[in-house]
Amino acid sequence: MNTIMNNSITDYLEDENWPLNSGIQPNVTTLYYRLTHSHPAWEELACKYPNLEELNLNYYCEEENARRPDAGLFSCFPKLKQLSCSRLPLILTPEQIPHLMALEEVNNANILDATSFEVLTGLPAIRKLDICYCGKDCTLSTARSQSLTSLRIRPEAHLTHLVINPSEALTHFDLYRPQEGNGRDLFISLPPSVTSLNLHLHANVTLDSPLPNLGYAVLSGCLPDALQYSKQLNWLTLNYFVGDTLPHWLAELPELTRLSLFSPNLADLGEIDKLTSLNHLELELHTYDRSNPFKAPKLGGLANAPALTTLKIELSAKPQDVSNLVDLINLPEHIELTMGIFNNISRGDQLQKLRGILKNAELSNAEKRHYWHLLMAIDKPKNLSNDDLDARFHLTFMEAKYTPLKALAQEWLRQRALADIARQPLTANSVLFLCGKSGFKASELKEKSAELGFSISKKLDAKVTHILLGNNPKQTATIDVDTHCIIDDSALSQWFSNAAPKFLQQDTAAPMQENMLEMLSSPDEASHLVALQLLEQGGVTDEMLMPLFLILKTTDNKSLRKQIQALLAGFGNNEFQLAVQDKVFFDGKMRGTDTYGELIGEGPVLKKLKGLKKRWGKTLCDAFSLLYFNRFGDGLLWLLSHKEDSDIRDKAIAQLIEGECLNWHKGCGFARMLNARSENERTECHWAPEIYLSSSELSSLHTRLPAELPKQQAITELNLHNCLLYKLPTNIEQYTHVTRLNLSFNPLRALPASLAKLNHLQELDLSYCHFDELPEVLFKLKQLKRLDLRRGSRPEYRHGYSTQHGYETLRAPQAFRDAFPECEILEDELV
Repeated sequence: MNTIMNNSITDYLEDENWPLNSGIQPNVTTLYYRLTHSHPAWEELACKYPNLEELNLNYYCEEENARRPDAGLFSCFPKLKQLSCSRLPLILTPEQIPHLMALEEVNNANILDATSFEVLTGLPAIRKLDICYCGKDCTLSTARSQSLTSLRIRPEAHLTHLVINPSEALTHFDLYRPQEGNGRDLFISLPPSVTSLNLHLHANVTLDSPLPNLGYAVLSGCLPDALQYSKQLNWLTLNYFVGDTLPHWLAELPELTRLSLFSPNLADLGEIDKLTSLNHLELELHTYDRSNPFKAPKLGGLANAPALTTLKIELSAKPQDVSNLVDLINLPEHIELTMGIFNNISRGDQLQKLRGILKNAELSNAEKRHYWHLLMAIDKPKNLSNDDLDARFHLTFMEAKYTPLKALAQEWLRQRALADIARQPLTANSVLFLCGKSGFKASELKEKSAELGFSISKKLDAKVTHILLGNNPKQTATIDVDTHCIIDDSALSQWFSNAAPKFLQQDTAAPMQENMLEMLSSPDEASHLVALQLLEQGGVTDEMLMPLFLILKTTDNKSLRKQIQALLAGFGNNEFQLAVQDKVFFDGKMRGTDTYGELIGEGPVLKKLKGLKKRWGKTLCDAFSLLYFNRFGDGLLWLLSHKEDSDIRDKAIAQLIEGECLNWHKGCGFARMLNARSENERTECHWAPEIYLSSSELSSLHTRLPAELPKQQAITELNLHNCLLYKLPTNIEQYTHVTRLNLSFNPLRALPASLAKLNHLQELDLSYCHFDELPEVLFKLKQLKRLDLRRGSRPEYRHGYSTQHGYETLRAPQAFRDAFPECEILEDELV
């Protein structure tokens, strides 16, 4: 295969090309040698590629079968300019030099001795070397070279001396030893022409002469003192630097404009303000292996660095001691700070935004520093505790409309509001000021003011006693958190109800309350509209909250949603109020068809409730699940899939008990998904039920029957038909008195031995399952009188139940028939 690039041709020599054809390719200048089994002689290869300039050996890095470079290679290819060896040994002698006159670049070669290294570095055309030294010599020396510009060495042996003889061409030098922590002494001699230096050694490095032209240096595990004489050094990166403070001589480098520190073990940055040219500082306070984070160093005179304009700090993803970084909140405006979190871009952006909010807030310096410390020290805002936060913190971020802290603020406000209004209720001497957007209409507040005697102020002045704090408050800095009573819609609504209950909220209105609940429970929207009109006049009771919430979340009528949101303002706990105001809905789209015309079933409801557990709280999700099921026949799978028992789960399961039958099928919500199908579609559902249910949330569904139920009441029948069972439910062995068990239309392939504990079982339906043979455990069901095996094996893809296309019917073996002569066995008719 040939590739043409920049008027040169590249060829790839594969095992499939062997043996070589006799054709000559004079235009090929680059060859990727990928042969691993049989290798032609160099002379044969040179005849085929007479003008080769670049050769890549051992492309697949298989050293055992690789073609190794030797003297014959260079004598056959005198025009070779570039050689890549992929860690193959390269042995050179002075006698080979005449054949290496054109060689300019060698990459990834293993040098085994000092002689080969000296020959290679002394070649007249050599410009770039990237080699691994694997020899035993402790001292390496280069030949004098006028062409070598870049040298990268990876020593795997224990070098003690490295001498780079004088050269005017060498500008880039890299020395990389992957072994860490060896602590050996290494003496390096470099020519003054070097402008770029990269040392990754973790050794005690000594440079025997200064590098006056050095402009860029990356140093890992070492910092030679000789660099203090590199007055042209512009960019310095120190990795894993250890010390009490940075070297004082950094201040003597007049051109140093950029300094980067990665994983420094520093107590203090020191007199960073004396680096008069420094304009860019980068601190990465973490390690790539995600080990335990270390304490951030003191920032020293960072804020007073005269030329500093850019500061980048990246913290560990784990919480760490950042007490020394609190002064970042007070950095001068001309210093642009970028905060980041290793491997967590969103959290870094979050810190940036939090710092911006604090800097612009009307807070004292002490408050800013304290809040900033709290926010830097945690990995997620939800890990903050209200025990550590005060009113001013919450007011600041409420005014900034910072959503990630909204739940914490609402929790604080609810607790504060209940305490404040209990301590100082509204009286004729009270003056209420509305700060932010309230769920109460202005006319409603005005009406309550006239009825109960308190006053309403349009401005926050000295007369104000109570502040109704709503959404998106403004000018919160003027609120006196120590003297003002801060309340919310919920506390005010409860106080209104207690002080002057409306007619539906009075004890004598029980019959009317029952009528309201019936209207709200009706599927008819017209009934809902009538009920809402009455509730606006007569008030809402606690029993009406969840029925109203269900309508709010399931209606498509946006006007109706707004009415209900206004009615529910101030009721329930903090999570309930957040749920009332959010934009999550289970409207008609959840119960219709998708873009392909397929029915939307149980899966999307379960998935959405799982996602809402943290926002709404488990209690609200559980209550909504049961109400949704009672209204639409879906949604109960959320409760049924819980791993733990609860009162509401027991209440839901009680609705599935019909006489002595536990109808689990009714609660799973899959009935309409199957009943609405044509015969062909039902066959497809039988073949792959997870496809027609179209939800990844259901693929990992685990069914758990209530273990205590059969001890509390008689259960003689289990209906597990069409419940997406890949295995029998947990606790089924507790139902020992069951006489009828329906497992039809489940992708079951086997039955466990524990099924034998159902020793009263008389009727078993295994139709429309995925069995390949009759389960062995059935021989132990001695009371069995009826067994349905019709279509009990999986249909063939696209051919359904056609025996001509491979469908095999599930049949009871003769041994079973002999053991159960009185058992009625229903099977597919043989065609």
